[in-house]
Amino acid sequence: MLPLIALVVTLSIFRLSAAPSQNENLQSDRVHVLSAKAQQILAELKQTCTDLHLRFIGSADFHPAWVDPTQEDIYDPLMVVGPTIRLGSKGHEHDFTFRQVDDRLIGYENGLVDDLDENKVAYDKPDQPQWSLSQAITIGTAFKKIFVNPENVMLGPPVAEYAHIRYNPPKSYLGQWMISWPRVDSKGHPFCGDHVTIQIQEGFVPLGVGIFLTTPYVEEKGEPMKESEAILTGREAIKTKQVDRGFESYADGDSLIGNKFEKADLIIVLPPKDIKVLGGPSTGTARLAWMIWFRPIHSMKNTHPIYDDSYSVWVDAYTGKILGTEGWL
Repeated sequence: MLPLIALVVTLSIFRLSAAPSQNENLQSDRVHVLSAKAQQILAELKQTCTDLHLRFIGSADFHPAWVDPTQEDIYDPLMVVGPTIRLGSKGHEHDFTFRQVDDRLIGYENGLVDDLDENKVAYDKPDQPQWSLSQAITIGTAFKKIFVNPENVMLGPPVAEYAHIRYNPPKSYLGQWMISWPRVDSKGHPFCGDHVTIQIQEGFVPLGVGIFLTTPYVEEKGEPMKESEAILTGREAIKTKQVDRGFESYADGDSLIGNKFEKADLIIVLPPKDIKVLGGPSTGTARLAWMIWFRPIHSMKNTHPIYDDSYSVWVDAYTGKILGTEGWL
């Protein structure tokens, strides 16, 4: 499963493209339907802010000023999303992103929170949260109920982190809470990609929400292969170069002595069509796999403390097929 801070990418990705200057689809029936959904969400967000004594920023009425349909997938190597359609109000006050195939909401952003005066100040030292971890999770859970239908998805226990994701070295901007729930199967195995993440600045309405719960997956019956068997399969894949990972040289003359096993976890992954093309097109169907992590053993000493060439091999938990690989480099 991704580190929590990496999930920020799925929230901020909606900000990567500017709103179209003109769009003739604002009066279409589909835009009216999606606008009504957005209006209902804003009403619930405002009421929840009132209940929690948080400040709701912006208007509670949604009037789309632009529509942006796109054929590009979001975060394709990790999850299946497909083409999207974004509706936004003037000045990015409220932006909503839906999947085109089923009009399912996958993202919300409040651009006015980011534009608050206090968020434009770079401080000498990172600020510390006023909320406790449990308080942040409780508040995040109240907002999650607005965006997630519990009848059609299973989520694991939440994790939360107070993160400083905007920097102006050596100074930093105000931190924000990231509260995230991984999608899981009936046995609690987490998805590598699918998740719900809410981004909250203390005292305010959420400034970003990502709802990625759409990757196709059919849970199999029976017991997965044993960890020991999966490790042997992973080592054989390295030996026969089925995966293009395994060694990043420190310097000239460095050689690979071996690969040290570090850990193995059962995780639901989205296999690429070509396991040697990192970040390439996916198969579109997730599988339960043993994600087996190895750390290469070098003949030379590492002189760079932040250097990490550990990597994982994905072994299908039922068929033993090599599905893919992942690494820090």
